[in-house]
Amino acid sequence: MVTMPTRMLLGMHLAWLGAENYRELAGLDVQLVFPTIPAIIGVGVLLLLTLLATLPGVWSVVRPQPAALMATGRNG
Repeated sequence: MVTMPTRMLLGMHLAWLGAENYRELAGLDVQLVFPTIPAIIGVGVLLLLTLLATLPGVWSVVRPQPAALMATGRNG
């Protein structure tokens, strides 16, 4: 969770440095625009996929094992 904002900030910093290089070296007037909506969608999709990837592990921990079911007997 901590790495997402850090990576986004580092990416924005590198984009800002690239824009500065174009401005200084080539004389091009480049403006830096942060794409808010795609960033929010990307973070949401990343979190959703991460949660989906954890489901098999959670199911294996929550699901009772057959030996545990047999040990309880018929009267549960």
